[in-house]
Amino acid sequence: MLSILTRLSTLNRTLVQISQNGYKSSISLDKLYPKSNLDTLAKPELKLESKESFSGYIPIEKLIISQKTSSKPGGQHVNKTQTGVEVRFHVDSSDWIPEWIRSKLKQKQVNRINKEGYLIVRSEKTRKMLLNQADCMEQIRSMIYQASFQPKGLSEDEKLKIQIDKKISDGRRLVDKRTRSERKSHRRHPIYDSISDYYD
Repeated sequence: MLSILTRLSTLNRTLVQISQNGYKSSISLDKLYPKSNLDTLAKPELKLESKESFSGYIPIEKLIISQKTSSKPGGQHVNKTQTGVEVRFHVDSSDWIPEWIRSKLKQKQVNRINKEGYLIVRSEKTRKMLLNQADCMEQIRSMIYQASFQPKGLSEDEKLKIQIDKKISDGRRLVDKRTRSERKSHRRHPIYDSISDYYD
């Protein structure tokens, strides 16, 4: 009986602590990721350096978003609703893109940039304005990732392997050439000493 009372008092103390402090599981987010910011709506801090890569975050307040009627089929509904989306931003003043990516982006997307320096992206894929806007954002993100791609150079081991393979292939080619030359030399007709040898 005494042990039951002890357990009940311990359970009551635990329930009081939970009600005061709030219950937290052993697998709650603050225990799994103690050093991370748990505010999912907070904007990430953009600290860009000259050679830093693109983070994937596009600040929507730096974009100019406009709606227009879509040219896709859909009857009279298409003429009455503005479902098409056009997104543009000024490339030179976009501080959320590193400078070295901006210069490559202007070279790769020269046909999408107007005289004022605005990169223009349009989308009319769906009949929903929000989905078309998301498609424009994905196009911009894809363009920036393509401009930020840097081909990986060869390591010293890879360069050495290429040289060894080239020497091996050169040696095999010379051996094959010599073999073919010897095979052809056996096909030649013998040289006759005199014309009388033809009639013997």
